[in-house]
Amino acid sequence: MKTASETKPVCKHCGSPLPHGSGSADNDFCCGGCEAAWHTIHKLGLDDFYTRKAGIVTAKVGEQSSVLLEHFADCVTANKPSDGIDTAAFYITSVRCAACVWLVENLIRKMPGVQDIRVNYATFRTTVTYDPSIVSLNAILKQIASIGHPPAPTNPITSDTERKKLALRLGVGAFFSVQLMLYSFALYAGYFADMPPATKRIMQFISWALATPVLLYTGAPFIINSIRALRRLHMSMDVLVALGAVSAYLYSVSAIFLGYETYFDTCAMILTLISLGRYIELTSKQKARGNMLSLLALSPPIARVIQNDGSIATMSPAKVQEGWRLQVLAGDKIPVDGLVLSGSSEVDESMLTGEPIPKGKHTGSKVYAGTVNLSGVLELTAEAVQQTVLAQIIASIEAADASKTRLMQLVDKFVAVFVPAVIAIAAGCFVARYFIIDNSAAKALMHSVAVLVVACPCALGLAVPLAVTTAVGSAAAQGAVIKNADLLANLKQVAMICLDKTGTLTIGKPKVLRYKSNDARFLVYSASLEACSRHTLAVSIASCIQAHLPATAVQEEAGLGISGIVDGHRVRIGRYGYVAAKGIPKPEILNEEAANGCTIVCVGIDGNYVGYYALSDPLRDDVFTAVKRLRQHYGVALLSGDSDPMVSAAASHLGIGYRAELTPFDKLDILKSYQAEGHSVLMVGDGINDAPALKQANASIAVGRNIADIAVDSADAVLMRPDLTLLESLFKLAKRSDRIIKENLCWAFIYNIIALPLAVAGLIHPIASAICMSLSSVIVVLNSTRAKMIN
Repeated sequence: MKTASETKPVCKHCGSPLPHGSGSADNDFCCGGCEAAWHTIHKLGLDDFYTRKAGIVTAKVGEQSSVLLEHFADCVTANKPSDGIDTAAFYITSVRCAACVWLVENLIRKMPGVQDIRVNYATFRTTVTYDPSIVSLNAILKQIASIGHPPAPTNPITSDTERKKLALRLGVGAFFSVQLMLYSFALYAGYFADMPPATKRIMQFISWALATPVLLYTGAPFIINSIRALRRLHMSMDVLVALGAVSAYLYSVSAIFLGYETYFDTCAMILTLISLGRYIELTSKQKARGNMLSLLALSPPIARVIQNDGSIATMSPAKVQEGWRLQVLAGDKIPVDGLVLSGSSEVDESMLTGEPIPKGKHTGSKVYAGTVNLSGVLELTAEAVQQTVLAQIIASIEAADASKTRLMQLVDKFVAVFVPAVIAIAAGCFVARYFIIDNSAAKALMHSVAVLVVACPCALGLAVPLAVTTAVGSAAAQGAVIKNADLLANLKQVAMICLDKTGTLTIGKPKVLRYKSNDARFLVYSASLEACSRHTLAVSIASCIQAHLPATAVQEEAGLGISGIVDGHRVRIGRYGYVAAKGIPKPEILNEEAANGCTIVCVGIDGNYVGYYALSDPLRDDVFTAVKRLRQHYGVALLSGDSDPMVSAAASHLGIGYRAELTPFDKLDILKSYQAEGHSVLMVGDGINDAPALKQANASIAVGRNIADIAVDSADAVLMRPDLTLLESLFKLAKRSDRIIKENLCWAFIYNIIALPLAVAGLIHPIASAICMSLSSVIVVLNSTRAKMIN
C-alpha cells in the first residue's frame, strides 16, 4: 500500500502536501515563503538539516508564531557605543532538552549579523549578541518562532503560572490514571479467571474513556511538541515520550475491536509519571533560582517623585528620569541609584553585598535601588534608572547562567545524536520481537515503548546547568557575583594565587598616621592646596582640617606632586626633590618612615622643605585570616605597583612573597611566566589597574571597593564587599559544584548504561520504564540543589 507522501507531492522545505498536487520540477514548494527559506538554508550550507535526525529546518511562513517586537523593547541592552553591538535577553519556554537547545543555537548562529547565541536549559534564558545594522531583533525572534519555539520577553519561572498549569495537567492525569488502574487490575485478573467477553469488552471501553483525557490533556504538550519536532526532522525527548504513549493508546483502541489485550494503563501512567517528574523538575528550578527571584523581588513597586511645586507624585520607578528628585520614607525600598541631597538614615544593603550591618547615609552618600531605608527620610537625586547596580547584578548572574561550560557543550553534542539513536534502537527491537522472536504485535509494541521511555535523556540535560544555576545564585546571595560560569570549573585547577595590594588587601583609602613640621603654616597651607586635588592621598591630607584658604594657580604634575599659591606663598606638595631647594640633603627621618611601610608626602613653602605627612593604607582585618587559609593549599604572591618598602612590609605581615613597583604590564608578564611553568593562576585585583592581568589569568576575581564595582568587565567574578574570606568560600563552592556535576553525569550515564540494555532485552515494562526515567531526573534535580556556597 502506498503512503500519502508517495501519492501526493510534498513541499521540499516543510513537508506539507502541495496544494492540488502541484509539485513539479519547477515548483516543489507549497508557498513562496518556504521556497525563500529553502534557498536561504541552501545558501548558508545547511542542506544536511533536511536529512539528519537532529537537523534544523525552518517552518513554513504560515505557521510562524506571532512575535510582537514592542513586548521585547526592554530586553535589549547596548554594549559599548563604539562597537555598535547589541545584546538581547529573552526566554524560550518550549525547550525540553539539550537537543532543543542545539536546534535553536545552530540555526540562529547562521543568520548574518548574529555574533553569538546561548540558550540555558535550566532557566530558559536566551542571550543573543548581534549587529543591529545587519540583522534586526524582530528577524531573530521570528526565525526562532518559526521552528516551533516562540520567544517570550519574561521568564515563566519567575511566577507560578507555568507550575500551576503543569500541576493541573498532572492532577488530571493522576485522577484518571488511578481510576484506570482499578479497571486494569480487574482486566488482568479476568485474564486468568475467564472473564465473560461482554464484561471484558465493557471494561475495555471504560478504560478507553478514562485514558483519553490523560492522552489529550495531560499528554497534549508532549504530542504538540513532538508534531512540531517531527515535521522538522528534529528529535527531542518529547518525541520519545509521545511515540511511546500514543503507540500504546492506538494499539489498545484497535485491540478492543480485534479481541486482544489492551494497554491503556501503560499510556496513562507513562504520561502521568513523566508529568510528575517535570513538575518536580520545574519546582526545583524555581528553588535553584531562588536567589535570583529574591533579587527580582527587590525592585520597588513605586517611586515618590518631588514635583517642582513641592508636591509628591507616585509612579513606577521605570518612568523616573535621571536628575529627578525623589523622597524615600523610612521602611521604603530605594527605587533607583542616586545621591542623597538631604536627610540622614541607615540603609540595609545586605541584599546586594551580603553584609548584614546597615550603612549610615547622609548628604553626598550614594544609595542603590532595592536597598531598604531603615530610619530617617531621605531626599535624593536619581543618577541611574535602567542601569542600576541591582540591574547589573541580575544581568551578570543571568549571563553566567546563559554561558555554557565545556561540559555543557559536550553534553549538547552527545544528546544531539543520542535521541535519534534511541528511536532507531526502539524500531529495531519492534522488528526483532515481532518478526524473529514470537510474532506478537502486543509484546513487540510494549518492548519498543519501554526502550523509548526509559532512555529519555532528561537527567543528562539537567546534570550540568541546574548545578551551575544553583551555585551562581547561592554565591550572589553572599556577595560574590559570578559573571562567567567557567570560573567554577577553573578555580578547582588553580595552583597559584596572585594578589594586588591597594584596594584588594587594603582599605583603599590611605590614612594620615602622623605629620611633622616646625612651620606654623604647614597644616593650613598644605591642606588648602590638597583640597584642590581628587588624588586619594590629597583627599586624606585635606581632611586633616575643616577650614581651608583659597588656592590659585594650582597645577598638578604627574608623578611629582601639586603646586599653587596659598595666602601669597608658593606651596609645593609631593616628592622631596619636587618641594625642596636643590642641594639640600634629604632628612633621614623620611627614609625611616618609608622603611616602615608608609607613604611619604613632603611639603615645601617658597622653595624650602618644611615638613612631611606619613600615610598608610592598612591591611584589612579579613586579609590575615583569608591569606593564612589560602597559603595552606595554594601558592600566594603579592604583586603591587607600590614602592618596595611598603609592599615588603605588607608581604612580611602576611608571610608571602612579593614583587613591587610593577606596572600593569609587568603583572601581565609575571602571570605569563607562572603559566609557562604549568601553573593555573588566579588573579585577584581591583579590576581597573589590574585589567590586563585579570584577562590573562586562568581565573580572575575583582574585589569591589564599593557596590558599584559590579560594572567591572575584566573579571570572572566580583566580590561586592571587600572581604577576602569569600575567596575560600568560592573555592569550596567550586569543588562542591564540580563534585555534584560529576555525580550527576555519572548517575545519568550509569542509568542509561543499565536501563537501556534491560529495556532492549525486554526485561522492563513501559510503566516501570516511566518510573525509572522520572526517578532518574528527580535524583539529578535534588542532587543539584546541594551546590550552594558555604559561608
